[in-house]
Amino acid sequence: MAKFYKTLPNGLVMVAVLITPDYGAGWSSWNESKDEKLLFDPTVVTLLIQQPPNYMERINQYCKEEYPNIYLGGLEDLEVVWIPKGKRFRITEYDGYESIEIEEQIEWLTA
Repeated sequence: MAKFYKTLPNGLVMVAVLITPDYGAGWSSWNESKDEKLLFDPTVVTLLIQQPPNYMERINQYCKEEYPNIYLGGLEDLEVVWIPKGKRFRITEYDGYESIEIEEQIEWLTA
């Protein structure tokens, strides 16, 4: 699966993850396919970062072609979040508001 990477000055490699951190509709969480490609799509990431003219319309058109059954309700709030390469994480969602939880940052309870 293709991903968008950037390397920080300290050498840490980061991976771009797409989420909608606002109430309304979730980007990956509200799509039936739960396709992980939606989380990492480098074309969408590039358009969001560079913001060329009509970038939202271009993302919309690209997604309709690449993912024929996609729900694009979260497109307007879509953002790129950077996570260190190799870190395990999950997307949580409440009423469309997506957030990222990194595995070692979660405080687990023991019975």
